[in-house]
Amino acid sequence: MSTVKKTKINHLVSGWPRGAVYTQKYLSELGYDHNLVKRYRKSGWLETIGGGAYKLTEDQVDWQGGLYALQTQLQKPVYVGGKTALDLQGYSHFLKHNKNRIGLSDLHTG
Repeated sequence: MSTVKKTKINHLVSGWPRGAVYTQKYLSELGYDHNLVKRYRKSGWLETIGGGAYKLTEDQVDWQGGLYALQTQLQKPVYVGGKTALDLQGYSHFLKHNKNRIGLSDLHTG
């Protein structure tokens, strides 16, 4: 069995959780400076989704992927609350069924 050295982009893509957002700060901590990330964007590996926030090309991200980045990479004390938290805990049968969308009132900082 031969050992194949992974390239940096292969290592990044294989370790990137699907649906997750990565920040430039976090990518820099992993050894991917701004110029390298810019090259990966031009090559079609990454897409920017906001200032200093990236996703894998063709990956689908949602608010949970953004929350993941805030909590784990930026160490921000942001949590889901309100109706969304109840729904995630399986108590949606107690909620009115008019919208199943996260709102700003559902996010709380600690």
